[in-house]
Amino acid sequence: MASKVGGNYDSVSRLSSVSSKSGRPTISSCRSSRKSTTRDGTAEYSAALLDQEMPGAVEDGGAVGAGGGGLGESRPVPSLFAKENCALVCHYICIGVVNGLLQNALQPYCQYVVHGAPNQCATLATFVNLPWGFKVFYGLLSDAVPICGMHRKPYLILGWFLTFLGSLFIALLGEYGVPLPLELIAGIFLAITFAYIIADCAADAVCVAWTNFEPEETRGSLITTAYLIRFIANILSSSVLAFMFNGPPTEGSFSWGLTTSQLLWIVVGTVALLMFPSLIWMKEPQEELPEMPICERLIQFRDLMAQPAAYRIALSMTGLTTLSLVTNNASNNANAAWFHMTPLQFGLSSAINCVVLSYGMWAFKRYMLNVNWQLSFAIGIIGMQILGLVYLLTIYVGIFRNGWWIVFTSQDQELACVLLRFAI
Repeated sequence: MASKVGGNYDSVSRLSSVSSKSGRPTISSCRSSRKSTTRDGTAEYSAALLDQEMPGAVEDGGAVGAGGGGLGESRPVPSLFAKENCALVCHYICIGVVNGLLQNALQPYCQYVVHGAPNQCATLATFVNLPWGFKVFYGLLSDAVPICGMHRKPYLILGWFLTFLGSLFIALLGEYGVPLPLELIAGIFLAITFAYIIADCAADAVCVAWTNFEPEETRGSLITTAYLIRFIANILSSSVLAFMFNGPPTEGSFSWGLTTSQLLWIVVGTVALLMFPSLIWMKEPQEELPEMPICERLIQFRDLMAQPAAYRIALSMTGLTTLSLVTNNASNNANAAWFHMTPLQFGLSSAINCVVLSYGMWAFKRYMLNVNWQLSFAIGIIGMQILGLVYLLTIYVGIFRNGWWIVFTSQDQELACVLLRFAI
């Protein structure tokens, strides 16, 4: 969920200025607080955001409606399923499909198609996912650099068009019998990941901005719904991978299966059928982002990260991610050398992971939106580490060196991870 930072990275600093009289933020108090701690351009930008976006702010004794974003008037919560917003629904469906197919096809492709070394296959996933570590800067880019006067729609178009081209390129090479070496696949998949993350940051920024118009008691449900759509699409695409990428081309257990290029045609068709028509209908979301050099926005981001609530989360996530990269690479090697996981098991593991995440998302939305986020965060981290100890059984007890054991035990960690992700 790091992309929330990209589209709404001033939220913590805005919320830090509160009224001493009413316990709620006021427009004037927030303005003065920001002007006293930041440069003029940053302060004016924050004040403008407060004028437009701060729900429930109070000025001169008048309250903005709990669901509204403008002064003196209420604004209804935008609907994801309105015709002009359906591109966002299609976006999250496509993100689920791309993640479910391309990301999860990497390991079986490396192990069973090109017969890469275990270290190569373990490093491949980390390499292809490198762009995810820079989402905050893609978010800053869409905020600071409008294209044709728009901050969101052009980035959605650009990201999905590049994803379409990259997937089409691999699909065509496969159709004409051109060899697809691991280095070429890795490079193109890296470019595709970079492309659809650009689109993802723009879409997440829209959803995060819209949370300002949700009532306090249900705030966050809109972006939760968006991610639920994404995980459901991921379940379906991972199931396709499990049962249709498990044939002779990948040394699977079925008598028939898709090749890598045929798998890419599914991505090409999904993007062409869903994204391109819906982007024609999409209207640029109404946001007032005053012109400001990107250096000023970086200063504003620095001010945000100086807040304890922000830098403590950043430090904990950095440490957690650093440690997980070590264990992920080790477990990938073990999956190849000890368990000989089949494409069917890879696909089912991903599909069940997404079922667990979807259920966790629904449960979090229903029961935990108002639970203290620090408690959820702590339980998520501790739970992941405790359940991770189960994996040690595979090292010391031979009977547990079984691909199906890994498929089902990994779900416990995913459930704990729900608390961690959505608390943030």
